[in-house]
Parts: sequence; structure tokens; C-alpha cells
Amino acid sequence: MLQHLCATLEDIADSLPQHFDPDIVAPVIEILRKDLAWHFRNLETALYPLLERRGAHVTELPDLIERLRQDHSADSLLALDVADSLEILVQRDGYPNPEALGFMLRCFFVGLRRNAFWEAHFILPWASKLLLPEDRDSMGAILALNKRPE
Repeated sequence: MLQHLCATLEDIADSLPQHFDPDIVAPVIEILRKDLAWHFRNLETALYPLLERRGAHVTELPDLIERLRQDHSADSLLALDVADSLEILVQRDGYPNPEALGFMLRCFFVGLRRNAFWEAHFILPWASKLLLPEDRDSMGAILALNKRPE
């Protein structure tokens, strides 16, 4: 999900100031307002606690998970600002300062790409090494409780 979101945000930034597609921007706003924080919450409530428990002997894992939690917190807040700015872009058929919006989008998706990199290259490999089959059931139960926001 993160890679696709980042690619779309980059396309929007590249299309500014005049060639953005409102039909592409509208679903991005929805993802930023609901799905991104939901994705982070799923990781933080389902996967990370299990990794912390199973990987207590892995010295770098707690620091990495804490860093990702901090990134998630900052990215969740910034996602709302980005969504607000994209709404202005669509509602006004342009943005008062398209260069500033482009810069904001780029700063945001660069951070998300970094987050996705750490998840793909470190968190998921550790999960495949450390988690037991019963952990998948535990994660499934937690994920079932984490309903996507309406």
C-alpha cells in the first residue's frame, strides 16, 4: 500500500501546478484520512508487540520498532495536513502556492518510502524468522478488532 501511495503522491507533485487529475487526488485523500493511520495501527497493535516478545534477544529490533512508531505518529499527523492541502487543490482547481504543495508532497512521500523500506527489508524478514504459526492467529484476532474507519 505505501509504495503505491507514494508513487501516486509523486505523480500528483509532478503534475502541479496545472495538470493534476482530481479523479486521482480524491482517493488519495481518503487513503490519507483513513487507511494510513489504520495501517500503522495494525502494525503497532498486531505485529510489533509479537516481534518485541519473540525478538527480545535481537538487540537492534526494539530501537527499530520505536523509530517506526515515532515515524508513524509524525506521518499520521502530516497525512492529515497533506489531505487538507489536496482538498484545497481539488476544490479550487489549483493551489495558491503549487511549489509549496509539491515540496510538502515530496517531503511526505520520501518519509513514507523510508518507512516502507525499513518494513520490507528489516521488519518483515525478522517477522518471518521469529514469529510462530500461532502468532498468525493472534495477529488475525487483533486485526479483526481493528476495523477500518468509516
